[in-house]
Amino acid sequence: MSQWIAGIARGHNAGVCLLKDGEIVFIVEEERLTRRKYDGGPYASMVKILDYTDKLDYLVIAHTQPDVSRVDFSGENVYPSLARKLRLIDKPEQVLDMHKWHHKMHASCSFYRSGFETAVAVIVDGAGTFIEMNVGGEEIMSWELETIFDCSYPDNFKTLYKHQGGRGPWPAMKQMITSQREGEEGEHEMILDDSAGIVKAYEAVTQYCGWEPIEAGKTMGLFPYGKPNDKIPSIYTDGNGGEWKTTDRNVIIPTYPNGSIVNQFRYDELSTTEEESKGDVTRLQNRRDMAYLVQTESQQMVLDLIRKAVKMSGNKNVVLSGGYALNC
Repeated sequence: MSQWIAGIARGHNAGVCLLKDGEIVFIVEEERLTRRKYDGGPYASMVKILDYTDKLDYLVIAHTQPDVSRVDFSGENVYPSLARKLRLIDKPEQVLDMHKWHHKMHASCSFYRSGFETAVAVIVDGAGTFIEMNVGGEEIMSWELETIFDCSYPDNFKTLYKHQGGRGPWPAMKQMITSQREGEEGEHEMILDDSAGIVKAYEAVTQYCGWEPIEAGKTMGLFPYGKPNDKIPSIYTDGNGGEWKTTDRNVIIPTYPNGSIVNQFRYDELSTTEEESKGDVTRLQNRRDMAYLVQTESQQMVLDLIRKAVKMSGNKNVVLSGGYALNC
């Protein structure tokens, strides 16, 4: 008897992957069916499952936070409810919610497709799983920014390092912390601060350039047209006593879902010549220079993280994932 598993992604670029006995039957993003770019809520994609099977063994749901959506009257979460209404599932235990391990799912995707028997995974992401923390007796909400995993077959993913950020402000800390929340034994290194992280900083610059945060690829494309500009402060700083680099809150204050640049006027007023101060030329060049700055500084941050991963794991097989890994 065949086993059918449907994995769904709830957030931006939502979609469905249908597996039969471990083999991909189809995979589709919602935007392909609805013709709306980056569309969320893969409802049309879930209906497409019926083209191939009328029953699922498991429905696996991926995102960064719990599903709080509710169906009128029944009070069910939307996605299991839709699967039930389509008669694909009939038992609650058929639904697996994976939101607690967003970065680990990123690592799995990269590792299993790499061809390596063992590897160290470097995840550089905008905002992974939301993690509640107690800081100074106060409950705060942080989210995964960058994570390092030691990976090996068949399914061994050991957390070595995790950088968590959030809105703050709160005191920064660096310590060894139990890996129990990750479903693992032992400990891992944790950095907790109130920064936007590498990717959210990139998204903030993308917003500054006039695009949606999810369109960071446009910022990457703009970067070659920029140049060093000593009037623009560095995006990343050696704060926290110089123990680690992070996003400078004087430049970017983290918000969710996206970062935001403060004091934008500082960049809009920059000009190097009288000619450049006319019309929109200054604004255009500043955006080019901001793109240049965030690209060059962020890729150095990621390179430093890769070196850290190799040193921590002793493994030179490196796989990259998370939003920043699309920066190619």
